[in-house]
Amino acid sequence: MSVFPKISPFRGVRYNLDRIKDVSLVVAPPYDVISSKRQEELYQLHPYNVIRLILGKKNQSDGENDNQYTRAARDWNLWQKENILIRDPHPSIYIYHQEFNVPGQGRVVRKGFLALKRLEDFEEGGVKPHEKTIEGPKADRLKLMKACQSNFSPIFGLYASQDSTVSDLISLENREKSLIDISDLDGVRHCLWKLEDSDVIQSIVRSMTDRTILIADGHHRYETALNYRNWIKGKGKISDDSPVHYVLMYFADMGDPGMLVFPTHRMLRRWPKFHWLTFLSLLRKNFEVEVFKRDHKEDFLKILKDKKSKDHVFGVVSCEDPQHFYLLTLNDNNVINHPGLQDIAAPLRRLDAGILHHLILKKLLEMSEEQQRDPQYMDFIKEEQKAWEQVEETDVQCLFLMKAPEMKQIQEVADAGLIMPPKTTYFYPKLLSGLVFNKIDLQGE
Repeated sequence: MSVFPKISPFRGVRYNLDRIKDVSLVVAPPYDVISSKRQEELYQLHPYNVIRLILGKKNQSDGENDNQYTRAARDWNLWQKENILIRDPHPSIYIYHQEFNVPGQGRVVRKGFLALKRLEDFEEGGVKPHEKTIEGPKADRLKLMKACQSNFSPIFGLYASQDSTVSDLISLENREKSLIDISDLDGVRHCLWKLEDSDVIQSIVRSMTDRTILIADGHHRYETALNYRNWIKGKGKISDDSPVHYVLMYFADMGDPGMLVFPTHRMLRRWPKFHWLTFLSLLRKNFEVEVFKRDHKEDFLKILKDKKSKDHVFGVVSCEDPQHFYLLTLNDNNVINHPGLQDIAAPLRRLDAGILHHLILKKLLEMSEEQQRDPQYMDFIKEEQKAWEQVEETDVQCLFLMKAPEMKQIQEVADAGLIMPPKTTYFYPKLLSGLVFNKIDLQGE
C-alpha cells in the first residue's frame, strides 16, 4: 500500500483580492465549452482574465518560441511577479459550493472541495473514466502543461459516500465569510472558502483514502496529467513524493442533493443514409411510436420527462415532418434479453444513450462509432430550447431528445470498465476556471 496520501492539501495560487476587486471578471468556464465568440468576450472583459491561460488566442505568426502556450506561460509568470496572483502560505483544502436554480425544485446547492489527487493509472482501479478521449485535446493540454507547469482547471471527480464525515466537514453552516462569492451569466452562485485547520484537513484526507473516484468531467485533462508525469519521468529520475504525481481535482459526493445530471440531446445532420419515412418504418420494429401534433408540444415534453426510469424512451423531431413529434419507447424493456442489444454489454443496454447509439444509429442508420462522433454528421446540444431552434432554422435531419442518465447507471458502466457513448453525461453546473490554481514545483527534482 502506498505511503503517500491519495488526497492532499496544497498551496493554491489565487487572484489577489486586493488587486482584483471583482473576481467574476477574471474567471471563465472550462476551456472546452468556450466558443470563439465567448473567448473574444472574455479577452475583452478583463486584461487578467484566466482565458489567457486556459485558451489563448492563436496568431498567424505563431512559431516554436511564440505561440498560445508560451504566451500563457509568460502571463502566468508575470502575473505572479506583479502580485496579480499570489500563493497561499500554507497547504489548504478549498471548499467550493455552487448554488443554482432547478426547474421544479427551486434553489439547490452542490457542495464539494478542491484538493490534489495522487495520479493513478486507470488499470489500478482507483480512478475510473466513463468517456473515451481523443488525441487532439490531450496533445493541446500537454503543450500547455509543459509550458506552464501548472493545473489551471480542476478535474471533476465523484466519490460514493460511506458516511457523512466529509459532507459535514464541508457544509460550512457556521464558517466565516467566503473568499469568493460571485455569480456567473447563468445565475449560478460560486462560493470558495479556504480550509487551513490541519485536524479538519486530515479528517477529510483519511475519509477519502479508500474512495474510488469516477471522473465526471475532465477526462482529457486527467490523461494529460498522466502523460505529463510520464514525460517528466522520461527526462530523469523523480522522487515518489514529487508534485508531478498529483493533479488538481474537485471532489463531490455522488449522493449530494445538488449532484444533478442533465441530458445531452443529439442532432443528426447531412447523413446520406437517412430517409425519414424509411427510418420511421424501421423504428416501429423495435419501438412503440406515439405521434403528437406540433401544437401539442407541452403534452409531448411532459410525457417524455415523466416516463419512469425503467422505460427507455426518446423524443424524435424531424425537419422533414413539420406537423408532428414522435415518442419512441423500447418495445421490450427487458433490455438484458432484447435481441437487438445482445452484442453490447449489459450496463450499456440499460442506458438510454447506449440503446440509441447501438440500436438506432449503428444498426438502423449504419453509422460507425467514428461517424457518430463526427460533427459533420452528429451534433450534441444541452439546451433544449436551442435544440428546437436548430430543427426549425437549420438542416437538422433528426433531433433525438434524451432523458438524463441516473447516477447509478453511470457508476455501473464505470465499475464494469466500460466507456459510455459520447456526451452521455452533462453534470451541471460546470466548474469555473480561475478560482484557484495548482503550481507544480519541480525545482527540487
